[in-house]
Amino acid sequence: MTLGSKVSALRRAKALPPVGTGSDERRLHLQAHNYWATLPRKGSVPRWSDFNPMLIEDRCTQSFVIDLDENEGPHLRLIGEALQAEGGVDTDVIGLADAPPGSLLMRISSYLPELLSRAVPLSVETPYETATGHPGIYRALLMPFTTNDGQIDVVFGVVSWRETARGNGRPPAARVVPIRG
Repeated sequence: MTLGSKVSALRRAKALPPVGTGSDERRLHLQAHNYWATLPRKGSVPRWSDFNPMLIEDRCTQSFVIDLDENEGPHLRLIGEALQAEGGVDTDVIGLADAPPGSLLMRISSYLPELLSRAVPLSVETPYETATGHPGIYRALLMPFTTNDGQIDVVFGVVSWRETARGNGRPPAARVVPIRG
């Protein structure tokens, strides 16, 4: 199945309600990583053709697909409905450079260089300011794939976020953890 046909299947899939906080949120990320780790590899990362996105619990609302096509430049080929709403985006496809400033889409894309250099899934948990100006925290898992049995050219990810209570203390530091598959 090609990149486009898998993205189309995700768009047509019945969207499940967004995952909440706490253990549900962590379960989504763990399930996605565990599935990625079982995929056969040609080199260091799985082939996109072996990936079945329908086996990930949140099939679309909090998922994204980044296509690192050299000819068109990096772009988001799928932006889940919840991510579209969070970022104020009304389309499934945008150039990565066009991700709205301050949106989770823009924040997630800033971790691509590290993901590409490590070639392993990258788990990110960091505080941020929500679009409404409230403190929040987001957790993202970015997973690398290849379509040509070589370089990483597709990234599939899941992200969850929530507002946090305002406090007088400093927000927790960002955690970026490469995960060995």
